[in-house]
Amino acid sequence: NPTTSLADSGDVNVQRLAPGQCLNGLKEGSAIRDLPAVPCTQPHEGEVFATFDLADGDFPGDTEVGKLAEDGCVDRMKTYSAKAADDPNVEIYFLHPTQTSWRLGDQGVACVAMSSAGKVTGSIKD
Repeated sequence: NPTTSLADSGDVNVQRLAPGQCLNGLKEGSAIRDLPAVPCTQPHEGEVFATFDLADGDFPGDTEVGKLAEDGCVDRMKTYSAKAADDPNVEIYFLHPTQTSWRLGDQGVACVAMSSAGKVTGSIKD
């Protein structure tokens, strides 16, 4: 499945996102401030399927953070929904810390599944 980085998560409180939340207002490469969470029963663009923290320590660099975030999300997608992991229309987006937000204590990654077919209704969870 294609994966896309939403690198500018400095504004988003990833801690506020939780698996099973559905979201609208995701745009690739845009600064994400407050994503409107909607019930998954309503049409939505994305569904948060995992959140996790990267290991403590110095900021490992944008490339490494992106790789760790992407690998972590891809692994967790299989656990959340094997069906979605095999669906070619499901794309994985991930929010990850920037160097600035890392210094402020943000090491959180949020993984979001989106359908390339547009808005969907209902959860992808198996």
